[in-house]
Amino acid sequence: MANRWAFAAVLALSLIGSAPAAVAEPAAIAPSGALREKAEASFQSFARGWVQDLRQREAKANKAGQDHTAPGREWRVELRPTGRVKTPYVGILHYTENRMQCRTAGACKRIGGNGVSEMFRFQNGKWVY
Repeated sequence: MANRWAFAAVLALSLIGSAPAAVAEPAAIAPSGALREKAEASFQSFARGWVQDLRQREAKANKAGQDHTAPGREWRVELRPTGRVKTPYVGILHYTENRMQCRTAGACKRIGGNGVSEMFRFQNGKWVY
């Protein structure tokens, strides 16, 4: 009995390493069309709102004289199809996040920065973080 299990284990391990597993392609999502147009337009609006929220938080911290991060002036978005029916697209928001140091309320200076890319998924007709 032990020999049979050992043989089965050796056979299974040899089969795993010998041939690649077949992987089914995901359900195709059309790279263009009405759904893409809706996703693109709504992501532009979503990203604009996201950046506005970041700027409002930055203004509060600036007013309070707290060290904080602040989004740069420029930002861009990109949209990528996922091939999945439930989440057909991901949107990527790219911006610079500036590190701000404040001595007093309103007296803040940039002391560094990093590029940031945040990903969001398009699910059930809306963008989700």
